[in-house]
Amino acid sequence: MLWNFIGGGKIESGDYSMNRGNREIEKKNFSAVPPKEFQRMMNSGDYIVIDVRTPQEITQGKVKADALEINFYDQDFREQIAKLDRNRKYLINCRSGARSGKAVQLMKELGFSEVYDLAGGINAWNAEGLNLNQ
Repeated sequence: MLWNFIGGGKIESGDYSMNRGNREIEKKNFSAVPPKEFQRMMNSGDYIVIDVRTPQEITQGKVKADALEINFYDQDFREQIAKLDRNRKYLINCRSGARSGKAVQLMKELGFSEVYDLAGGINAWNAEGLNLNQ
């Protein structure tokens, strides 16, 4: 792993950063996380899960039964996202990771503090053998 010094005693690489003083590695607040890490974060209870797939896709199951459903293709998608509490922590998923990645970027632009998306989406979740809720 290649680490880059970015000043102020902080170095980073990819989706992770480390403060040189305390040598503690942490995820950046806007990154894609693999399915098992996403599941661990989801199960912690510290995050609100948002499923940005279409209603038809959601009928195939969700990573979390009580996940918010905000269709990425809705005309008012941006407005629906903008109404959310920017100080809460969010986990975003879609089918392949493309829409959720765009949703994370939007949320970053809107000033949200901590948002992660499911790397590879539901496809990767299923490939890991993780269960969906109906």
